[in-house]
Amino acid sequence: MPDRTRPIGRGAIIGRMPRPALDGRPARELAHPIRSAPRPDGGAGEVFFEAYLDFTRMLFEMYGLVDRDAPLRAHITIPNGNRRSLAWWNESTMVGCFATSGIPDIDDIRAAYERLSDAFRNELYLTAT
Repeated sequence: MPDRTRPIGRGAIIGRMPRPALDGRPARELAHPIRSAPRPDGGAGEVFFEAYLDFTRMLFEMYGLVDRDAPLRAHITIPNGNRRSLAWWNESTMVGCFATSGIPDIDDIRAAYERLSDAFRNELYLTAT
């Protein structure tokens, strides 16, 4: 029988950690604190959460693989430069990190970023200046 009281990483003790309570909320809300943050008006960060998801989906291909990250939706070569000329670029490993289709236009990225920023300011109860 393994010793379940031996500290591992950052002082955590196996077997003594409390289990998270689901308290009636869907598990995905517990996984995303942005969505579950209470608001005086009764909302729960929905506008910000949706803007965050839209922005993330715009910048990354969405799929689940256990051995790699989702590819970036960005060009390797653009008029402003070529990533292949960077010192850290390794052709055999880096090419797979970039999507080959569905790459958004820079204006679409800016618009999605603005929507995300506006929603974040709203969540913090800040007004535009």
